[in-house]
Amino acid sequence: MRETGRILKINDNRATVEMDFKGGCKNCGASGMCTSKGPGKRELNLSVNDATLKAGDWIEIETRPRSLLTAAFLVFILPLLLAFIAYFIAHTQGAGEGTGLLIFFLAFGLAEGVIALLDRWIGRHRFFEPEIIKPIS
Repeated sequence: MRETGRILKINDNRATVEMDFKGGCKNCGASGMCTSKGPGKRELNLSVNDATLKAGDWIEIETRPRSLLTAAFLVFILPLLLAFIAYFIAHTQGAGEGTGLLIFFLAFGLAEGVIALLDRWIGRHRFFEPEIIKPIS
């Protein structure tokens, strides 16, 4: 996914980039909750590999598809898989339907909690960080 943004400042090889939302974001009722800058704006703190970039430059930013798919799998698919596995284990051990459903939801909640804790560790890796591709003239 490629987007454009403007560099606000650069400190220690890290750039603060302001990006405009595109598509239906400006018409969305929740757009004000997506960012601290208010509706239609968001800021990212990205690594800078190009020494010629300076504040005010417009740049193209890309988030790798592999990173997006991995994040989606971790947040949405993995907790469901773990919950279904917990349900089937409980069901094969002779648990009733009600107990099986309770175990399903407990396993789902536990998996989401673990994912939320891992997010603090995984989120620090550059694998999920968008990259500055090139300046736009």
